Amino acid sequence: MAKSLTPTVKGKTVELGWDGEVREALEIFRNALEAKKVADKAKAEAEAILRAKLGDAEFATIGGSKAFKMAQVIMERVDNAKLLEQFPAVHAEVLVDGSYEFIKTVN
Repeated sequence: MAKSLTPTVKGKTVELGWDGEVREALEIFRNALEAKKVADKAKAEAEAILRAKLGDAEFATIGGSKAFKMAQVIMERVDNAKLLEQFPAVHAEVLVDGSYEFIKTVN
C-alpha cells in the first residue's frame, strides 16, 4: 500500500514572496543544508585520519583512556535486481513502498 504523501497539484505554483516567515525559514533551511555539507566533508576528512592512525587495531587510546574504536556492521541485503529478474512474482509480493517527501530548494 502506498504511503500517504501530501497531496500536490503537478505544476501548480504558489507565490510567497512577501511572507517574511517563509523567507526566514528558507534562509535557515538553505544555511542548514550548507552547514551539513561542510560538516559531512569535515567528518569524512577526520575519519580518514582516524582510520589511518588506527591501522589494524580495534581501539585507540589517548592518555591511556579509550578514545575511539573501529565498529563494524555486518549485514546481508537482498539483490532486488536479481530477485526481480528470477522471481518477479515473489518480488511483487514482498515489495514495500519506500515513497517519501522532502523540501528541495530549486535555485
